[in-house]
Amino acid sequence: MSTNRDWMWRRIDDKGYLVDEFLEGVKEFLTFAYEHSGCVNSENKIKCPCSECRNRYFFIQKDVRYHLVKYGFARGYDIWHAHGEPMKKARHSVDCESVQNEEGSRYKTMVMEGIEQGFDWSASNNDQPPNHEAQKFFDLLKDADEPLWDGCKNHSKLSAVTQLLNLKSEFNIPEACYDRLMSIVKSMLPESENLPPNLYKTKKQLANLGLGYVKIDACVNNCILYYEEYKDHKEFPVCFHPRYKPRKPRVRKEVPFSVLRYFPLIPRLKRLYASSYTSEQMTWHAKNHCKGGKMAHPSHGEAWKHFDRSYPSFASDSRNVRLGLCTDGFNPFGHHSTPYSCWPVIITVYNLPPWMCMQKPFMFLNMVIPGPKSPGKNIDVFLRPLIDELKILWTVGVETYDV
Repeated sequence: MSTNRDWMWRRIDDKGYLVDEFLEGVKEFLTFAYEHSGCVNSENKIKCPCSECRNRYFFIQKDVRYHLVKYGFARGYDIWHAHGEPMKKARHSVDCESVQNEEGSRYKTMVMEGIEQGFDWSASNNDQPPNHEAQKFFDLLKDADEPLWDGCKNHSKLSAVTQLLNLKSEFNIPEACYDRLMSIVKSMLPESENLPPNLYKTKKQLANLGLGYVKIDACVNNCILYYEEYKDHKEFPVCFHPRYKPRKPRVRKEVPFSVLRYFPLIPRLKRLYASSYTSEQMTWHAKNHCKGGKMAHPSHGEAWKHFDRSYPSFASDSRNVRLGLCTDGFNPFGHHSTPYSCWPVIITVYNLPPWMCMQKPFMFLNMVIPGPKSPGKNIDVFLRPLIDELKILWTVGVETYDV
């Protein structure tokens, strides 16, 4: 089997016709996939790796061929891990039946790498072991990757918990209902099940993986955030608007008028280096230059090159992170007659290739600026936590483990 798979990304020629090499390659792929019986289900179907299905759905051979010819392969699927090919740098084979989709297989790879990093490192090993923080994260991943019950192959404790939490969020299930649902589900599972008993325990388990956010009270007039030097203030000394709403009888908890929800950036950037898949792609911008005078990525533009000339020490290490920021308001209620709008701030990682940096998993929601109106010129007030993190990254730097 050929190891050169450049044909996967040359589906059509300049005139719009299918390339013969691509058709031969699709034929080779289908032959390879059906030679691995562990990746073929009882209905003689395999996962479709086209850019639309991305290994999420099973189809028969002719339908998979049709999808690949019509849509092409999913970007980044150079290693056919969902069809029997072992992952690079992995010491353990991948079980095709346990891989739910392309994203799931990358998660499994990260877990396997975490297991590898947990081994004893001998003096003869040239690889650098992970630092304390990275080792702690890998240990948490291993714990979370326990099977849902002894002998379960379809779900781990982590995959089950994330799906249940996603269900709660999608259908706005109350906490009491969620706890009751968990007790019913646990009663249906074998005695060796590992599900947390309630929402509190579930959130606590995921919080250890660094997936949380920070609530920061804000002035209703967009004057300040009650943050750092204003953290303990009860009202802003300029507009004199109170921080908290008047308390109702028998209500002890103080409720702020406005709350900014902030998702810390640095832990999420560290996670990009915790998986060999994303870590390798973080240097794509330095290896893939403009071809034929066509700009396909911000790194091909003059602004990027001017920045590199201005800060040569930063540009000398291609692993240094390049970020883009964008924001725009939207109506969360979906009614044009309702003037309320929220303003999400999105961080894009431009180290990654264009087919990754514009995908949802790599467009980081950094904060949600509360409404009901646009922050306007006061948007800098809400961006302060982000600016503080960016200052740390630029002036001091953050140590992380590159797998």
